[in-house]
Amino acid sequence: GVVIPFFTGITFCETFVPAAAIGALAAAAWFCRSRVLALAASLIALCLAGIALVAAHPDTGSRGLSVADNTPALFEGCVTDPAMVAADRERFTVDLARGARANVVLFARPTETFPELPYGTRIEFEGKARQTHNYNNPGEFDAVRFYARQRIYWNLSGDAARLHRLPGRCGNFIAQFIFGVRSAALARLDRLYAHDAYT
Repeated sequence: GVVIPFFTGITFCETFVPAAAIGALAAAAWFCRSRVLALAASLIALCLAGIALVAAHPDTGSRGLSVADNTPALFEGCVTDPAMVAADRERFTVDLARGARANVVLFARPTETFPELPYGTRIEFEGKARQTHNYNNPGEFDAVRFYARQRIYWNLSGDAARLHRLPGRCGNFIAQFIFGVRSAALARLDRLYAHDAYT
């Protein structure tokens, strides 16, 4: 159900009332021992609830920066999606301000290493920004709207050597704990299969 609002103009009010009504029908069917009807109604209600959940949080439209696209600038923010390193680049998501995020790609030379950037790291780096955009192909996926629902409005790129970790932490405790467990699990897998050619 959460996928449907991305491709339709359906609103919260159009789905919440039917979801509640069908949910009540599912409860009544369960008490009447009609389990097949209860299961079917529950699945429909869950689908409608997913639509209502996404429709209740529409994207907030485009945001603006004080610098033009592809202009070098200094950015400061909070890492909200831990960095993932692949080949010659490092990717992560950063909160630039409340409700305004950016996807970041850092590049490094072969002799350089990427900084460790777990969730909640405060950073400052020099880079270039570009607004998220579509390629205007007929029937293509709406990437701008997809990212806007995640509060992501820009793509930033920069040199890993010009990134500085700032003192202090940011983010919330629950997310920090979840990402900490995930990072520890991934690190253990890397140690266990360090010499495995298929990992």
